[in-house]
Amino acid sequence: MNTKGGKKTVKKAVKGKVKSNGAGTDLSAKGDLATRVNAKTDKKRKRPKENSIVDNSATVSASEEIDFPRGGSIVQKPIKDEQDEMQESTESPKKKRKHSNTSKHAKQASKDEINRAMRPVEILTFNKLTVGTCLLGQIQQIDDIELTVSLPNQLIGYVPITQISSAISRAVETAANADSDDEMSDESNSPLPDLRNLFAVGQWVRCAVLGKEGGNNDNVKDKRKKRRVELSLNPEIVNNGIVVDDLVKGMILSAVVDSVEDHGYILSFGFNGVNGFLHDKDAKNYILERNNNQRLIVGQLLTVSVLKVNDDRRTVKVTINPKIISSSLISDAVSNIASLTPGNLVDVLITEIHANGLIGKIMGFFDGIINWFHVGEKFVTGLKDLESKFKPNMKIRARVIYTMFSNTEKKIGLSAADHVKSLGLSKLNDTATSVKPMTDAFPIGAIFEKVVVKRVDSKSGLVVEIENLAIAGYVQKSQISDEPIASRPANSGKFNIDSTHRARVVGYSMVDGLLQLSLRESVLKQSFLRHEDIQVGQVVKGTVRNLIPSGVIVSLAENITALAPTLHLSDVKLTHPELKFKPQDTVKCRVLVTNPSDKRVLVTLKKALVNSNFPIITSLADAKEGLITHAVITGMNRAGCFVTFYNSFSTFVPVAECSETFVNDVSEKFSIGQTIKCRVMSVDQEKKLLKITQGKVVSKKSNTLILSLQPSQSRAVLHQSHLSDHIGSHAQQLFDSIKVGDDLHDIVVIGTNKTKNAVYVSKKPMLVRACKEGKLPEKLEDVNIGDFVVGYVKLVTDFKVVVRFLGDFEGVAMRHTIADQYIATPIGLFHPFQTVIGRITGIDTERGKLELTLKPSETPISSIPYISEDDFIKSYFAEIPQPSFAKFIQIGRKVKAKVIQITEDAWNVEMKNSVNGIVRKEQTGGAVVNIGDVVDAIVLDVDGTENTVYLSTRTELLESADNDKENRTKLYKNLKSLAKDGIPIDAIVELVKEDYVILSLPDHSYQLTFAPLKSYNQRSKPLFRVKPLLKIQTKVIHVPKPKKKSLDRGISLIHSTPSDSTAKNENSLLTLKDFKEGQKVMGTVTGVEKYGVFINIDNSKVAGLCHISKISDDFVKDVSKLFSVGQKLKTCILNIDREKEKIFFGLKQSYFEDEENADIEDTVGEILDSNTSKPDNGLCLELDSDTEMFPSQSVPMAIEDDPKISSVFTNEDITPLPLSDSWNWINVDDGNRQSNINSDNDSLSDATDDDGSPKKKKKKKKNLIEAKDITEDISKRKPESNADFERLLLGSPNSSYMWINYMAHQLNLSEIDKAREIAERALKTINYREEQEKMNVWTAFMNLENTFGTEETFEQVFKRALQSCDPKQTYFVRAEIYEQSEKSELAEQTYKTMLKKFSQSSKVWTRAGLFYMLQGKLETARDLLQRSLKSLPKHKHVKTISKFAQIEFKHGEPERGRTIFEGVMTTYPKRIDLWSIYIDMEIKVGDKAAVRRLFQRVTSIKFSSKKMKFMFKKWLMFEKTHGTEDDVEEVKNKAKDYVEGLGSLKQDE
Repeated sequence: MNTKGGKKTVKKAVKGKVKSNGAGTDLSAKGDLATRVNAKTDKKRKRPKENSIVDNSATVSASEEIDFPRGGSIVQKPIKDEQDEMQESTESPKKKRKHSNTSKHAKQASKDEINRAMRPVEILTFNKLTVGTCLLGQIQQIDDIELTVSLPNQLIGYVPITQISSAISRAVETAANADSDDEMSDESNSPLPDLRNLFAVGQWVRCAVLGKEGGNNDNVKDKRKKRRVELSLNPEIVNNGIVVDDLVKGMILSAVVDSVEDHGYILSFGFNGVNGFLHDKDAKNYILERNNNQRLIVGQLLTVSVLKVNDDRRTVKVTINPKIISSSLISDAVSNIASLTPGNLVDVLITEIHANGLIGKIMGFFDGIINWFHVGEKFVTGLKDLESKFKPNMKIRARVIYTMFSNTEKKIGLSAADHVKSLGLSKLNDTATSVKPMTDAFPIGAIFEKVVVKRVDSKSGLVVEIENLAIAGYVQKSQISDEPIASRPANSGKFNIDSTHRARVVGYSMVDGLLQLSLRESVLKQSFLRHEDIQVGQVVKGTVRNLIPSGVIVSLAENITALAPTLHLSDVKLTHPELKFKPQDTVKCRVLVTNPSDKRVLVTLKKALVNSNFPIITSLADAKEGLITHAVITGMNRAGCFVTFYNSFSTFVPVAECSETFVNDVSEKFSIGQTIKCRVMSVDQEKKLLKITQGKVVSKKSNTLILSLQPSQSRAVLHQSHLSDHIGSHAQQLFDSIKVGDDLHDIVVIGTNKTKNAVYVSKKPMLVRACKEGKLPEKLEDVNIGDFVVGYVKLVTDFKVVVRFLGDFEGVAMRHTIADQYIATPIGLFHPFQTVIGRITGIDTERGKLELTLKPSETPISSIPYISEDDFIKSYFAEIPQPSFAKFIQIGRKVKAKVIQITEDAWNVEMKNSVNGIVRKEQTGGAVVNIGDVVDAIVLDVDGTENTVYLSTRTELLESADNDKENRTKLYKNLKSLAKDGIPIDAIVELVKEDYVILSLPDHSYQLTFAPLKSYNQRSKPLFRVKPLLKIQTKVIHVPKPKKKSLDRGISLIHSTPSDSTAKNENSLLTLKDFKEGQKVMGTVTGVEKYGVFINIDNSKVAGLCHISKISDDFVKDVSKLFSVGQKLKTCILNIDREKEKIFFGLKQSYFEDEENADIEDTVGEILDSNTSKPDNGLCLELDSDTEMFPSQSVPMAIEDDPKISSVFTNEDITPLPLSDSWNWINVDDGNRQSNINSDNDSLSDATDDDGSPKKKKKKKKNLIEAKDITEDISKRKPESNADFERLLLGSPNSSYMWINYMAHQLNLSEIDKAREIAERALKTINYREEQEKMNVWTAFMNLENTFGTEETFEQVFKRALQSCDPKQTYFVRAEIYEQSEKSELAEQTYKTMLKKFSQSSKVWTRAGLFYMLQGKLETARDLLQRSLKSLPKHKHVKTISKFAQIEFKHGEPERGRTIFEGVMTTYPKRIDLWSIYIDMEIKVGDKAAVRRLFQRVTSIKFSSKKMKFMFKKWLMFEKTHGTEDDVEEVKNKAKDYVEGLGSLKQDE
């Protein structure tokens, strides 16, 4: 069958079909043997026709419908064959009588031989395939969204991209959604998985049949459909049915990479409860040989061999080493036949030998069949051949190639072919040293001049020998001759044994090791069999098939059609083309366009083009100056006309070049579709393509502009993010300012989408400049290692950043090459469409991609010659919209301002023309003003987005404001000289904005300057940290020319970058001789490796290693999770080798115990180490029936007075420990913290145990006292620096309590991004077993994003938390965060989602009811009770009703709560716990009479003495608190009466 498969259409089958279901049934073996037995008397048999097939093998057709029951019992032949046999036997009665007189021995022998032939080995056919059949296949072709798989017995199957693994299916769905949501699909950050990177031609795979199309099983209407077998590779389907207990060493399985770990991979087999582990060493050979030396990725499909099964049978150790897999043999028998899946190598005991195969036993239990295709011999001519090579009871080794299990039959197909057993490729030549796929060695259409017939299957086809090849060829019956072939066997004919013929390759069967050939003359004469064989410009003959509105369909070959578009039907316009072109007419045409991947061919019928002798132009490379050729006019406008050549290559002809005479309107002289002769005037060989262009906006969508490019009129898409090199609001502001009809200049073409017929363009200034300079690469040949390149971010994942340049040319920066310090993930640091500068560190020629580094230290702006250092800040200000008052408000000028409002942090002022301004507190200079005062102020900055002016009233700035023209000119010259020499100067920070800082130069008349806080490769956090009025050093890099009034930045002035103001003189730095062993020093981490960290001692030239064994007293698994480059820490010098000039450090806390003047952080570390109990890392309370169910307020983390920061870490169920300003380490103790919180609960808990544990409490108290003594001098101190927290985290890496406080510390410093990084570190560091600790961090992380992030970032964190934590608990956290931040709509939506997802949870219903009750939606809350009872299990009804009653008491109507409780108590009067809750609710309402009535009712019911004691005690406590002495006495009397009643009852008994 044909192997070519399209991506989106049903694949075409080979020209010759495999016959089935009787119509193609081969002559039965029984008939053949009967013929041989009576050969002597059958003299009147007619000779066959010339083209009849001689059948000497008695082979059963590949399409014969025969069942193969288990046990090898005889199978009844099809009825048609039996009738044929009867006709033969009655043809000559005399001969039959003569035969009947033969000896009994001969008769019995003939009977046995006939019976053996009547039970042939079954051949798998298309019609016998059933859904669920598992097969072993070989990948034959790889397309974008589909795999073509060769199956046994010349079958072909197709695997869609969504049937490989669940992870790939999710990626496809994401890409599809991105494509539908965003028209600029090529720029989507969710690319389609590349199957060519995951699979290879010739790779063996295990697959299962999902469905079939075509064949005799379909309806009559669908019989014309091409046969198609739909397959799945997903292990969930392929491994279905395997019994876990049958997993043994040597078994072959399909698996998918589930996750990538430090030392290997976690694999999924598709059945619950069992995972596989693949160690790196077991994957090394496969990665090197089969995976382009690239690490495996999540979702990648693997064929694995079991190495070991753990005793609990939950973890299986596997290998993917190709050599081990090819030789793996199942070590033990399986208990279930379904566990014997394709791909497994087994030993087979031959039990029967037949003319077309073998039957044998597997593991002594199961029957397997080996048809003649797979017996391991090149040619099998018949029974004698097999009997000469195989004997009964012989043991051979074979591989399972298919299994068909149903209720009626169970079939196992085997192969003993060498290439199948070795899981390799068929050896094409006996002398070949290397093996390559037959698809590469013999392309479709290849012709063999001589093939020899070696076997005849009269109803199926021929087996032929190909000269000098080790593989055979197979000619299906439909491909033997163009003339009808007789279906009966004969002794002679054109295609008899040893006859020779010419043959042509029409397909492949890689699993069978066969070339599919055709002997038909019509096929041999065809010019091409594939779309790939058709060349643009080729003149061909075709046959008109039919006419359609868009043109004429022309048949070029048996399975190849082309379209002649309407414009190309004739040199003149045809009004009635149906009169000229009729079906079956032969036409001469010329190929215009070919697209083999889409199987699309366009031809022209224009005689001017068909008969043209001029050279053709298919691309710019074919165009030469002065070349004369033919073209077709496809468009016109006032400026000229558009002409199209071959292969859709087009250009524009200006109106001046259209004619030698003046042409006013080209439409008067030319027409669309006209064939013209033209000359090439000039060719731009440097640009190769029209990359820089201009266009007009024709429409505007939500985030894209649709352009019409000039002059080609091509449709182009411009995404709003491609309008600017800056991210955020810049692009949106530019997008909003563009209107339909605007002309956009300097646009660079960055890609195309042929399916949408669209061009994608960018207006990013950096990309445009790079393109103009010829520095925007398009292919590997354009770059070298070490080059600096400009591109834009296409995709950001957890491990890498993908950077795109022109077209599909990309580069990849892995996680360790994108920042100068350690980062957990690039997500959040880089953003899609962000402009970046990269340096090429490697070139992957196989995958056609670059390896990049994006580290700011390695990619300075100065490395790009066509970009100046001030471009970033200049373009930033240039893109900010100018406010209306900018023309009379100038930066650096003095203005009058009236104070209209005074706040704690600033003055709000008003200037002329009602312009508003702000004077921040630090810029007031300490002046005291009143509302209405008019003050002098200096303009610091103008914010166009906020329409606000930032001012300063500081005296030094006001005094320097009145510079005349001469002073300004002198100042300009001085600053220009400083910029040229690069001399650092002092500066004072005046104003800090998000992306830039405003400075003044005190030594230069307090001139205002601007310095960027961000760069192209560092957008998420500032380049340096400053605060107002801080004095720093800067370096001037650009000085604009002075304007008439002042140095104006046009909104920008002088651009500065901070330089190191703390640099020391090289001679003053300490050296190795200045240190000694045991000395404690401060240092900076300069490198982090697996074996330790490198530390540089501050203010010195000395650096050394702290080995991983010297980092902590506890075991350290991953150093990178504890340290990052640039981190400050205190270390101890352990050893100094002065001869080799090496120094070694230690960070263990035990090294600092003897230090006399230890820092606080070291003392704290000792305290933590001395504590046997680990600090609790967050609190989770489970409330019982008597506990107050819904606390009115969660406990905030009050680290500082800032409410915005403290509100980040709050949760009802997971409450971090409150921190007071006095840092008391004793409060970290678990027991103390729990008791403090539990003391707030005023309700009775059934779980309360009066009997304490004196010994434990005494010991705990002793430990607390000792801790207090040790830390007496620091009990009022708390960690104040990053180093303090890092030191503490070394001792308690799993403490969420410590991590959360570290995050809060960063938030107090306004380091939001740093807080995010700490959260990411915490999630990666905390052990996976510490589920509650991780939940605490996730809660803090979500609170952080809710307060400081966006809805998108919050949603991202929430989705990640769902994957790591309990989903219900995570949803509760989300709902409460929304409630506390007063986002009621989002909270309500969350509860609605929870009610659907967790409808079986009573807690979800009650929490939702409480929410609606607090929102004032009483009826909605009450409706939930009825809804909950319909969804919840019955055993949860009482609890739910009780809690809804409590909600009514507290937040609704107490009377309704009483009604609910009364209904419950009527049904469950013996539930003492419910009575207790009911009473507690009434006590809180304050109705004493109602409470007493309830006590009286309860005590009148007969309970156990223990329960009665509890209730009397509760009543007594109530009366002592709320009643009188008489009431107390009354309760005591009732209790006495009850006790006396019990006593009398005992006496009676």
